[in-house]
Parts: sequence; C-alpha cells; structure tokens
Amino acid sequence: MKKAFIACIMGFIMTGAVLGEAISDKTGLGQTNNTISMKTKTIEGCEMIPLREVAEKLGFELEWNGKDHTITLDDGKMNTTLTLGLDLYYASSSVAIGTTAPERFGVGPTMVNGQTYVPAEMFRALLGNAENAVSIAEGTATFIKRTAEEVGAQQITNPYTEHNSLKELANAVGFQFSIPEKLPEGYELSKLFDISNDTVDIRWKKGDAEISYRAAQGTEDISGDYTVYDSVVVDTISGSNVTLKGNNDKVYVATWQKGQMTYSITATEGLLKQEIENLINVAY
Repeated sequence: MKKAFIACIMGFIMTGAVLGEAISDKTGLGQTNNTISMKTKTIEGCEMIPLREVAEKLGFELEWNGKDHTITLDDGKMNTTLTLGLDLYYASSSVAIGTTAPERFGVGPTMVNGQTYVPAEMFRALLGNAENAVSIAEGTATFIKRTAEEVGAQQITNPYTEHNSLKELANAVGFQFSIPEKLPEGYELSKLFDISNDTVDIRWKKGDAEISYRAAQGTEDISGDYTVYDSVVVDTISGSNVTLKGNNDKVYVATWQKGQMTYSITATEGLLKQEIENLINVAY
C-alpha cells in the first residue's frame, strides 16, 4: 500500500513534466482566447477533470504537500487547499478576509493513472461564482478564463464583522452564549467576530499563537479547519462527545454539540488535552 501511495505522489509530481503531451494527446484540453474546454471523466457519478491541466491554464500555481497529502492552488487573487480523498471544497480570497461556504460534490480529489482528478464544479467558486464560469455538457467541461480586469474586480464578501463587546456580538447573532474563561497561560482576548450574523468567533492570542472559539445554532462542523490530522478521537467532556484532532500530544481542533448548539475550538500552535478540557468545561 505504501509503495502504491508513493507511486501516486510521483505521478502527481511528474504530471507537470509531461504537460504538453498530456494536453495534446490524452486529456482533450481545448482553449480559445477566454475559454478552456476539457473532457470529463465520470467518477462515482461526478464529472471530474484533471486538476493540473485546467488549473495551470486558468492561471493557478499548484503546490503539493506530501506530509498532509494536500494540494494548494493560488492565482494571487483566489486560493484553495485540497486534500486527497476528502470531499470538501472551498475558495478563499488571497488579498482579503473571505472564504466561501464549504461544498461537497460526492467525490474527493482522486488519483487516476498518476493524475489528480477533481470535480469540474469545484472551479466555479475559484472563478467568482459567475453563472457561466463553469458549464458541463456532453462529457465536456468549459471554463471561462477571467481577464486581468475581472480578476482585479473580483471580491468575496467578507463574512466577518468585528464587535466591541460580548453584548454587541450576542445581539448580532441573535442568541446568548458563554465563553471559556480558563485560558492557557499567556493568552489574552484579541477579537470578537460574528461570521455571517449566525456564528460567534472569539479569538485569544499569545504572540503569533491564536485560539479561536466558535458557537452557532445547528449541528454542522463550524471549525473551518479541514486539515487531515494524524489523530482523531472522540472523548466525553462535560457530558458531550467531543471530537479531538491533533498530532503527537497536541490537540489542534475540538468540535462538539450540546442541545441545539454546535461548538469548536481551534489552536494554531496546538494545546494539551487538559487545556482543551479546561476550555470546554467552562464553555456553557
């Protein structure tokens, strides 16, 4: 299995070296002044396209991270990070705060004969969510390549609104909440945000390290962290089943539900499990 995975990685890296041949002989890539067309491959009912060929023609640079099994795309205006096998797609602004809501298309990025395939629809958010940005018909996906003026004009609405007090934040989201008080030593309150008027996001900082605590109505994962961690365990803390994600002895993400509410804690530098428990114990 390990040899097969290494072979897949090498296939992804080598794809760029044979790009010219792949375009003319294998992938069916066509291009005019502002459109790019690519034959699709149906995988588990989803119309998929080779990632590298389309992304590079649309002006994105790709970077492979072998440790996390992720691929980052960035054209200087928009970016995203994909995880092999993870059916979760989003787009972020490279020049301002703003991230689209995560989407699922039924299939995660998939290796086929050494090439990474992704849903063609994934590119719609990266191209500004215009109605005609991506179209699929008769086994061919067509992408509208943006002009320099369109790229410069594109903006994602900033979903974050900063507040000056907890009362002001509660009024913005329309529900009451309590917050952790027993912070790890050295952390101080930094920012109070609401996200799209329905999610609480409170930040504490210690130097470059940051802890984010989120609360919202519902049951979805609101952490915003899509990293694949080595350790994922579920533990009972304060009467709730808490999913803890991390590496080695550090926890980077904790998510849980209680009643009609969903919560998350993320830590950029990771926290010890006891520190996470201390935060959750006083979060109600």
